[in-house]
Amino acid sequence: IQITAQDTAAYGSDRGSDLARLLDRLAAIRGEFMLRVGMMNPDSLLGIQGQLLRAFSSPKIYRFLHTPVQSGSDRILEEMGRRYHAGDIPGLLSAFRSSYPDTGIITDVIIGFPGETEEDFEDSMHLIERMQPDKVNITRFSARPGTPAARLYDMPDRIKKDRSREMTRLWLDIAARRNEQYEGKIISALVTERGRDATMKARADNYLGIVVEGDPKLGSFIDVLVTASNPFYLSGQLQNF
Repeated sequence: IQITAQDTAAYGSDRGSDLARLLDRLAAIRGEFMLRVGMMNPDSLLGIQGQLLRAFSSPKIYRFLHTPVQSGSDRILEEMGRRYHAGDIPGLLSAFRSSYPDTGIITDVIIGFPGETEEDFEDSMHLIERMQPDKVNITRFSARPGTPAARLYDMPDRIKKDRSREMTRLWLDIAARRNEQYEGKIISALVTERGRDATMKARADNYLGIVVEGDPKLGSFIDVLVTASNPFYLSGQLQNF
């Protein structure tokens, strides 16, 4: 079950409730299923950090955060109109990984926002290093008509491409090292869809994708021996199925 919105962490802020209470109610429903929480903006997530840490203790909730930092430069974040500081992010994520060490983290970064200097970009690279995400969705800035940023100077596309490639190399290296640690381990997962070449796809407790040899039933919970990994997913064999 996917809980989705532009900012799921803002749920209930207009009605005296919050996302954690919603997750508690959903997790209390009988049956075997998993809840995946969608994108949460950092400022909203910071406001419910304690409540969400508690809610994540439910075995029915993926230990997974998609929080778009967009930039590691406070100056650029202010220009974007973001209501948080880059320095807020590492502590926020550390709190989740301290409680749930395998927490999966995805973030988004805009490369080449007008006025982004080399120093601003290096701040973003440094933030990604500290975050140790499993994936970074990188978008090169493009002007949207009618927005304040559309009136600003747009840097040459070649600079955006170079910076995008550099950050891509960084997060792929981080993801490869993080996924490699699972090799040789047995992990539990939920079978979610059919793959190619007589395989099935499953999701671990932290929403990490696993390609499984064999034909386990869709919607079943399985144990998988991880035999290989890459920056994008794990591969493994069914155990005791």
